[in-house]
Amino acid sequence: MRKLKSDQMRIRRLNLLLTYRCNSHCRHCCYFCGLDGKGLMTAAQVSKYLRALEDHPLESVWIYGGEPFLYPRVLTEVVKIARRHNIPEIGVLTNGYWARRKKTAQKRLEILREAGVTSLTVSTDGFHAEGITPEMAYTAGHMALDAGIEQVDFSITFLPPRGSSNRYNDLSEDIWERLERTNGIPLREKTVTMIGRAAEGLLEHCQLKKLRRKNVCRPPDYIGGSWRNPQGLEIDPYGWIMVCPGMSLGRIGERSLADILQRYKKDGGPLWQSLWERGPHGLLDMAVQKGYQPLSGYVDYCHLCYHVRKFLQPHFQISFSPQNCYQEPVETGRRMQ
Repeated sequence: MRKLKSDQMRIRRLNLLLTYRCNSHCRHCCYFCGLDGKGLMTAAQVSKYLRALEDHPLESVWIYGGEPFLYPRVLTEVVKIARRHNIPEIGVLTNGYWARRKKTAQKRLEILREAGVTSLTVSTDGFHAEGITPEMAYTAGHMALDAGIEQVDFSITFLPPRGSSNRYNDLSEDIWERLERTNGIPLREKTVTMIGRAAEGLLEHCQLKKLRRKNVCRPPDYIGGSWRNPQGLEIDPYGWIMVCPGMSLGRIGERSLADILQRYKKDGGPLWQSLWERGPHGLLDMAVQKGYQPLSGYVDYCHLCYHVRKFLQPHFQISFSPQNCYQEPVETGRRMQ
């Protein structure tokens, strides 16, 4: 491993969005995933990414979608590649739909554990319950433990604020209470990020409010660091490098990963400079200059940022990519019941 220069970005977390295809159609999804979702990352792509980051202090690789278990062979190959690169934590995020076929599921989990998976998170809440029963998710979590995966937890998502009553939060609270009382597996609380399908279809369940000017904003927790110095990257099946859903540094293939990171760190350009210095209101100011009419209120700063980005997208098509974060796939209509 070569020593990184003092002014170089240091990536500790690599998040791989394996596919936009999912057996469910969750209303809080940032990426408009569903049965019409497309794209599938290859093992060769992952090898290329990890080689490009071999000088970085990578601590974790997480694999999700969409639903990664729809492609078990590719998932297993990606895990093996991460293990060969001596990544300490290799995790998979899933909705647990596969637990309905217990013998097949147990075998898949054992293969993944042997391949190198150290962590598995099962999502179950009022949103996922529209496509996968909570009982199925509970079964998936316990099967993962039985297969010997070191760390297993449940992720339960709430609309902000958590205490507000609506059909999604009420069911999420019921699931939380049941698991807390009977489960024994750690629970992880998450808040809906008002991006993508969430921002388009859940506003009726949220309170809109005027937001005070906020000049400090940070990337999501799974990215970490700051906008100027993110500690993680998210890469989708098409090679888009994101530091937040729909906020791209560029696309691998058009340029190399190393070149994209170097150029971003060196300059970033006026759009990123605005975000670095003034947070989401920097983007808002830029949008107003181009004719954007602010809403009377927003759910939170993520909602403000997303709504402004949708307006600005025609002007910054590279930075506000991929399109999967801004609209449903062209083909629609098939839904998981």
